[in-house]
Amino acid sequence: MSPDDPRLAQLRRAYETRRWLQALPWMLPVLGLAALAWSWGSSVALALGPVGATTMVWSQWRGGEVARSAAEGLLGSGAAFVLLGVWCQTSTCAGLHCIGVCALAGTLAGVVVSRRTDVRTWRTAWPALMMATLVVALPAGVFGLIGFVAPIAFWGFGVPIAWVLPRTV
Repeated sequence: MSPDDPRLAQLRRAYETRRWLQALPWMLPVLGLAALAWSWGSSVALALGPVGATTMVWSQWRGGEVARSAAEGLLGSGAAFVLLGVWCQTSTCAGLHCIGVCALAGTLAGVVVSRRTDVRTWRTAWPALMMATLVVALPAGVFGLIGFVAPIAFWGFGVPIAWVLPRTV
């Protein structure tokens, strides 16, 4: 087949369409988390949910280590999402304890995601970092701008902690 063959172009279109269709279901968990955070009162979830879903679908379409890393970022930040969600439901934001909870959630996400992915190389770190940041920021928006920024700022504290923890193989 020559590169100009219409059959080759048709096969390529079919291949890419199939890859997109296989990536689309990955948006459902992100949109589900955004809907849950929005039900808790996080207005930022309306903006970050579609961004996170688009990022997740793109990374899964891209495939390889980018897809694995983004999936690990989504799964690894689940504990921080639950921590913030429980805090949103049981307490009101007043004072430094809210910043502390957001900082703890960011650090927790940094530790968990760093343990699950190889964050020492940028190629595998950025999809995990992006997804974990978006997931943790969904419920943190209830606490306002500080709640949104604190988990992102404290994410970096979790990475060195994960490096010194012993690895189990």
